[in-house]
Amino acid sequence: MTIRKKLRDELNARFVPLILKHGFCGPERLAGNATLHYYRKPVGTTVQVVSIQFDKRQRPRVTINFHEEPPQGISILTATSPFTLSQGRLTPRPGGFTRSWFRADPPFWLRLLGVRSTTEKKAVTELLDLFGEVEEWFKTKSVGPHLSVWSHTYRPTSRERGTITTS
Repeated sequence: MTIRKKLRDELNARFVPLILKHGFCGPERLAGNATLHYYRKPVGTTVQVVSIQFDKRQRPRVTINFHEEPPQGISILTATSPFTLSQGRLTPRPGGFTRSWFRADPPFWLRLLGVRSTTEKKAVTELLDLFGEVEEWFKTKSVGPHLSVWSHTYRPTSRERGTITTS
C-alpha cells in the first residue's frame, strides 16, 4: 500500500465523516488519483465550498482550500458584473510549496538517513485540529494563523458581459 493511499484512507476514516457531519455535501469517500475533491454547504444566500487538494505529483500531501460562492456558482458572476472572490488555504506551516502542506511522508533529509516511517495519522490529526480556523473564517472572516486568504476581483470582458451561463 502506498503512503498516498494510507493518507487517503486516514482522511476517509476521520476527516470526510467530520465534514459531512457539518452539513457539507460531497463524495463519501476519496477514491482514485483525483487531485481535487469538492464539498459544498448552502448557508443563506451563499454556498461554502471546501476542497481537499492532493499533490499533483502523487506525493502523500494534502491541503484544504475554501471560498464562498452564490448558489448558481461562480460562472454566473463572471458573466454579469465585476465581483470580488475571497478564497483561502489551510496549511500547518507557512509557505507556498507542498512542503508546507499536511504530509504523510518524512522530510527529504530523513529519507536520506533511511527513515521510511509514514505519518498519515499525525497529518490528519493536525488537519482536524486546525480545521476550526476554516469554520471560523466562514462565520466571521477572521484569518487564523494557519490560513492564507486572498481576494481577486474579476471583471468580465465586453464579449462576456450579459452572457449568463449556468450549469
